[in-house]
Amino acid sequence: MPVRIHYEDDIFFLQAMIKTLKAATELDIDLEFFKDKLIEDTFFIDSTLLRIFGSLKENQQLLNRKQYLRSVLRAKNVFVEFLQSLFDSPLAHTEELAPYISKLRACQESNEQDIREIQDILQTGYDREPQEDVVSQEEFRWLLEDEDNNG
Repeated sequence: MPVRIHYEDDIFFLQAMIKTLKAATELDIDLEFFKDKLIEDTFFIDSTLLRIFGSLKENQQLLNRKQYLRSVLRAKNVFVEFLQSLFDSPLAHTEELAPYISKLRACQESNEQDIREIQDILQTGYDREPQEDVVSQEEFRWLLEDEDNNG
């Protein structure tokens, strides 16, 4: 059974999560309480954006693919901005986040690379819609049989 991905809602939810995390980094929160959640959500967002983008790369015939790619592009841009704000905040210089900084930087670089790839896909027309409708032989036979039976 094919899995239907609700790209718009999934991406919207991820963007809301990013905004919440960004707001958290602007507060004077106690990392002893929130560090695990902050790190866990950051890596969850990263992996989910990666999976959604991967799905869009594979499904080149998907309706509204360009729209979804643009949404992923916006989400990845917001995520990279969040990561940068995290590095610029006093939180990045705390003992609690020190073990994660290199992995977070790699996460930022990976998303920046994805951003460039999405921009390239959108600019080069790699995502072109098929120019003609294609009917399989089986569908064609079914159409002809149905016409013969009704004729």
